[in-house]
Amino acid sequence: MPICSVPDCASDANYEVIFYDVYPHGEITVFYGPHNSCPYLCHQHLAENESGAETGLEDARLRRYRGMVNYPHTRSNGQGFCIYKPIT
Repeated sequence: MPICSVPDCASDANYEVIFYDVYPHGEITVFYGPHNSCPYLCHQHLAENESGAETGLEDARLRRYRGMVNYPHTRSNGQGFCIYKPIT
């Protein structure tokens, strides 16, 4: 079982963090793969990551492709958002 990737957390990871985005112009490109900055999260840090997400949208719970989302634990330098795959 992998360990949560948040610094100083020793909890077992419950989720694999996936970076996702779609570039729909010209030749369509789908980005879907492990998140480089923080590939695993435990339950607590997933909840913090989502509750602390900043989207710039009126409803911060919404995500849109080609949009920017700033998370407290998963950092990306581009457009897209995180999805979480449970580790079974």
